[in-house]
Amino acid sequence: MPASLSNAPGSRFTGKRPAPASFLPRDAVCWLLLAWFLSIPSLTACEGGGEEPHSFTRVREEGVRVVRNQGGPRFAGDLFDYQRIAVLQQRPEQPESLLFDDVRYLHTVEGFFMGGDGRFYVGDRGNARIAVFDSSGRYVDSFGGRGQGPGEFMFMELVDLEDGVLTAIDHNLHRTTRYRTDGTLLETIPEVRAHPRCGEVTIRSGGPSYYDEQGHLWMAAGFTAWGPEGEELGEAATEPIRILYALDTPGQGKGGQSRPPMPYIARPQTRILEDCSVLLSDGVRPMLWQYEPDGSLRRRIETGVTPRRIRETERERFYRDLDERIAEADEDEARYLLLERAAVPFPEYGSLWGRIFTDEYGFIWLEEYQEPFEISDRGGGVSYYLLSPEGEYLGTTRAPGSGRVMRGHLLGEVVDAQNERDEKAAWRLAARPEGFVYPPQR
Repeated sequence: MPASLSNAPGSRFTGKRPAPASFLPRDAVCWLLLAWFLSIPSLTACEGGGEEPHSFTRVREEGVRVVRNQGGPRFAGDLFDYQRIAVLQQRPEQPESLLFDDVRYLHTVEGFFMGGDGRFYVGDRGNARIAVFDSSGRYVDSFGGRGQGPGEFMFMELVDLEDGVLTAIDHNLHRTTRYRTDGTLLETIPEVRAHPRCGEVTIRSGGPSYYDEQGHLWMAAGFTAWGPEGEELGEAATEPIRILYALDTPGQGKGGQSRPPMPYIARPQTRILEDCSVLLSDGVRPMLWQYEPDGSLRRRIETGVTPRRIRETERERFYRDLDERIAEADEDEARYLLLERAAVPFPEYGSLWGRIFTDEYGFIWLEEYQEPFEISDRGGGVSYYLLSPEGEYLGTTRAPGSGRVMRGHLLGEVVDAQNERDEKAAWRLAARPEGFVYPPQR
């Protein structure tokens, strides 16, 4: 019996359970119970339970546009279904067709575009070239190769395909190379234009970095922009963050590249957008900053994503991996690593996302690695937070296998059941039900 009834003034409650008819009519009891049941959601909301409704606002603060996402994403559940376009066929008997085919080092594929001819153009950093596959996924050609001559690469990234022209930059040689999609070399120029549509403005990614007295590396997302005569136009950077894994885990991978075994803190990210503005993220705070090339802040986006707490199992795994490395090290390295182990200050929160991608429609994709890497058609090692061009947090989506968004399409992984090889595949993003339409109608 509800306490409010049993203790009400004038109640005939005497310690024994009376029949309902002794203090209220039967119909009144039914109506009262129904009203109490219907009031539960509102009472829960009043007590702070449940998720707040989605809110998306844009205001100006001291001349800066501020986007606020509150109460979680606009859409619940997975935002996309994925339609497989083709599996990029890599054949051991055809060595020139092989990309760096270890799913743990997918980052060696830097750039993925589908041309108007239906072919796929892949920035194959592991082999220092642009690899070409036809619309069915068969390898047909490649441009470039390892070296320092015209059209060759040392540490390349394919950044654009526009009007039949492929643009790649080399981070080691600090230069830009352009090919036609038929393989004709157009130019190799001694400067890095981070995005080919920036005209005479050269923008180079990279914020300040330094080692503290304990030998720990701190880095910040940032950039510097120069004009046509080499004059500095502006620069900007976020607050540096501790790169936890920089000295604590061994670097492995082709060409000395490494991938952190755990997503504690992602490296700060810098993304040059179509209009030559620059998007920064430190990978820890749920914020994005958009700057003009002259270093002035254009927009701040508060994503509304809840910061991710580091789990105890993650700490345990980190120490286990570090202890294994100490056991295999020589005396001098082991002494250093023991000091490093004692000095590791675990932050309370880990990385929200690593890389930033923007597609041809202006949507912002914030990539987050998930553990473990379970490769399948429906899910895998990567998920994305998706923001509209206006900065509205739409929701999250899982990539097929371990995937990466490239120009509105996605390069992912699929397992060949016959030979258990991890194959790279091209996927198209299908429209989501419940009102979300992608790509937008132009």
